[in-house]
Amino acid sequence: MDFSTTRFNNWLSRAPRRLDLSRAQYLLSGSNALVTGGGGSIGAALTRALCGLGSRGVASLDASEHALANLLATARDPERARICEVIANVREPDRIHDVVRRTAPDVVFHAAALKHVHLGDRHPTECILTNLVGVKNVLDAATAHGAPLFVFVSSDKAAAPTSVMGACKRLAELYIQGRNVACAGPRAISVRFGNVLGSQGSVVEIFERQIAAGGPVTLTHRHMQRYFMSIDEAVGLILLAASLGVQSTAPTSYLLDMGAPVKILHLAQRMIAASGRDIEIVETGVREGEKFDEELYDEFETLNHTDVEGLLAIRSHASRAPTDNEIDQLEAIARQGDETGARTAVFQLLNDCLGSNARAETSGRDFGALEPLQKRAAGGARRARDRHVD
Repeated sequence: MDFSTTRFNNWLSRAPRRLDLSRAQYLLSGSNALVTGGGGSIGAALTRALCGLGSRGVASLDASEHALANLLATARDPERARICEVIANVREPDRIHDVVRRTAPDVVFHAAALKHVHLGDRHPTECILTNLVGVKNVLDAATAHGAPLFVFVSSDKAAAPTSVMGACKRLAELYIQGRNVACAGPRAISVRFGNVLGSQGSVVEIFERQIAAGGPVTLTHRHMQRYFMSIDEAVGLILLAASLGVQSTAPTSYLLDMGAPVKILHLAQRMIAASGRDIEIVETGVREGEKFDEELYDEFETLNHTDVEGLLAIRSHASRAPTDNEIDQLEAIARQGDETGARTAVFQLLNDCLGSNARAETSGRDFGALEPLQKRAAGGARRARDRHVD
């Protein structure tokens, strides 16, 4: 699909930023890199971008043989020569340790995840094993084998989470922060952002397929709205976050400035209008774990600007990070197949880690357009806690 700048502007009324990646190139040129989830939309784009920035070799790891085959089939010849595909699952610690030992990465980009909110809520044990235990497994391997930098690709679902997927992402962010505080392992950062245009299974991809078939176009609710950016913009900002985060005094959590949220209904209407066809729009109902409005951060966090346009630093006010033992306990529940117990346990742990250190003020800094966002986020966090704390 052609997600050109023109179409991006037509659909979302915002042009992607033009990014200067020279500082990322300085960091990554000549490096060995490992990308988990390397066959996915973000992982594949990261793999190609790393090749373009001069990485010596990129090990692209995915549990899906099909995804890796597609990555190799679409890579240009100069890229293909630098890419080493690895079929492996981040849930398997021994296999991940072996991969990291053999590939000896200078930087690990961890993008492997289950990404569909409603499916994560229907299968919480699977979500926990991939989206939280998998993070610990890869970070443990990076620590054991001396990788200097670990970059975790997070999600806006981690802010004021109402889904198992979001709760796992937030716990993973907190776990990474805790490892940094303890100086246990590589310099580790998290990068949080919303939806990207053109990702596999995204709403844009679904709408295009439905329009091509003559409709109807389906959406869950007319009041749903989400944050969007292009894949190239998101990947560029992830790479720039890595170049900032490698400094020992830099923040460990970052947020991509997504611009204004877009109503899914308006997106569908624009895409239908662009097709020149008369196609019906049908509402199907809100699914498990979904929110009408996604937040980018919540009352347990405040933001600071960085010197990179489009990249904000997150300061957490959570009480503590989850421990290794607590994640191991969650893993045990998940591997037993206890779906109800797993869902309850993940939110209990998150609520305990967040504690009572909420701060909704902006510490006197001028965040301009971010201020209304923080007010919405604070309300979303309260709704999330009310839903999951008895």
